[in-house]
Amino acid sequence: MAIVRTPTIDMSRYREMIQVFDSIMQHKRDQGAEKSEQLFYALTAHYHRRVLTAKEEGKYVVAYCMFTPIEIFHAMD
Repeated sequence: MAIVRTPTIDMSRYREMIQVFDSIMQHKRDQGAEKSEQLFYALTAHYHRRVLTAKEEGKYVVAYCMFTPIEIFHAMD
């Protein structure tokens, strides 16, 4: 059986992306945006934070869709 080696992946940009989602969520909260908009960014940040944590713990990650249409959350308001 052949052993396949993969290069180490730099996750710094991924961490930056999570911080951006957190910042957008905070901005939406400060501006009094609809709760659904705040929730969208909070859940998106949480999702990506869990992906990052899974990678650091050596767990597998399966994803089929990276984004949820925000219209679903608008419909909940």
